[in-house]
Amino acid sequence: MNENGSFPVNPPAPRRVRTEWDATKTGDLVLAVLMAVLGVLLMDAIFFTGLNLGAGICLFLMGICTAVYLFPARRDLHVYGLFCRAVMLALAVSFLFSDDSGLKFLSLLAIVIYGSIAPLELLAQRRYEAGTTRSVMDLCRLIFACSFGKIGVGCMALFHKERNGSIEKRRIGAVLIGLCCAIPALMIVVPLLISSDAAFESLVTRLRVEDMGRHIASLMFGLFLALLLFCQHFYLRIREPVGEAGERSFRGVEPLIVGSFLGAICLVYAVYLISQGAYFFDGFRSLLPAGYTPAMYARRGFFEMCGLCVLNLTFLFLAALLCRRTGDRLPLSIRLMLLFLCLFSLTLTAISVSKLVLYIRSFGMTRLRILTTGFDLVMASLLIALALRLFVRKIPYLKIAAVTGAVVLLTLSFANVDRVVARYNARAYQNGTLSSIDMKTMDKLSDAAVPYLVELAEDEDPQVAATARNQLRGRAVDLFLIVDGRPAEPRKTDWRAWNAVTAEARRMLLKNWDRLELENPPQKDR
Repeated sequence: MNENGSFPVNPPAPRRVRTEWDATKTGDLVLAVLMAVLGVLLMDAIFFTGLNLGAGICLFLMGICTAVYLFPARRDLHVYGLFCRAVMLALAVSFLFSDDSGLKFLSLLAIVIYGSIAPLELLAQRRYEAGTTRSVMDLCRLIFACSFGKIGVGCMALFHKERNGSIEKRRIGAVLIGLCCAIPALMIVVPLLISSDAAFESLVTRLRVEDMGRHIASLMFGLFLALLLFCQHFYLRIREPVGEAGERSFRGVEPLIVGSFLGAICLVYAVYLISQGAYFFDGFRSLLPAGYTPAMYARRGFFEMCGLCVLNLTFLFLAALLCRRTGDRLPLSIRLMLLFLCLFSLTLTAISVSKLVLYIRSFGMTRLRILTTGFDLVMASLLIALALRLFVRKIPYLKIAAVTGAVVLLTLSFANVDRVVARYNARAYQNGTLSSIDMKTMDKLSDAAVPYLVELAEDEDPQVAATARNQLRGRAVDLFLIVDGRPAEPRKTDWRAWNAVTAEARRMLLKNWDRLELENPPQKDR
């Protein structure tokens, strides 16, 4: 492994230098076709079945196809780039094991980010040092400028071919233009044909016209996504590695100005810590100030942490970007004040986690409380890395935050947040840690709660048991066709909507239906 964290690779064989305005080769066309098919299937799966099996398969295959396409043009097999590609593929697989729509949406955004970082490392397309604030500019350039900004390059390449050293037009371009022109005409012709003939109307009705809008949307959005991905990867492959950004003409703000600003902020924070120290640090001993409930105490601590940490991170990044440097380092006085901001924010983060633990012990878990804890962990890792970066030049603080974020997100996705919440609340209630259990929270969880609702359906408290049975019956109605009070067969769903959570819920309901006497009508609506 090299000093920069990459594996030594043999340089690619000499190849003809391609200009931006170039025609596609066979491999480029294969990628375009695969992206078109997978893009349409992905959008169709999302519109009809959400982020489940179908979407996960499409995203996983997209990651594999783009990696194979770019690999021959590689410049470096960087560990960080390989890690980001692996995270992207793992997040696509996680859609099969999670039923939390909010977490899946975060995973989808993370797939875009980590999937974009990998080509930066593989093809040496960075202008700025990886893992720093300025490296975000490289990421934005890749996501936007190398996709939306290169549509013309990709379209020209798709509709032209090279023959005998000259560039010629492909016939496919004319065909696509004709098909696009036919769409408005068909929107007028088809309704007229439906009105004029009953047989044709019956045929069109069998094609489920009510779903036609979503199919058309899937086609349009899928092809547009495929075009963006193709243009981005085609341009990256034909482009030579970029050089480092040139020296900036802006020399920076006078350190005295930055120091005065930071000094005022740090002074206020120091006075605040001294005056409120007893109140804040009670969180570590699980003591409540007078007049505060656990809910009020934990909630207020979290929002204080969020606001102040975001502000402090803003101050840190602005000071690092704008302050005039001595050589390649910030003045020592500025670094010491920034270190104080990091430590202050870390203190707030630790107190927030302590208060959340108090909240969970008093009222149980919820999805939001787990996600908040994950956010605290990522924030703490970034603050620690920033503090180290002030004195150790080689610390890649954004890389550390990205790795921590990937680990936290993958853990939450594969552990299934709703399952963790249901298991903790049920176990804590059964062993006496919680004096009561919030059944409304259990009902709001996904089907991951079914195994623990089965346990609660036999609880000694008749009200808890009855509520759990009612919730199980309601879930059974969603998952099965109920005939004579029994589940006759699973409701027909698209195979792309499959995930492990729903499959386990069906199995548990069938296994325990007779024992729990779930055939009785529910006592109240779910």
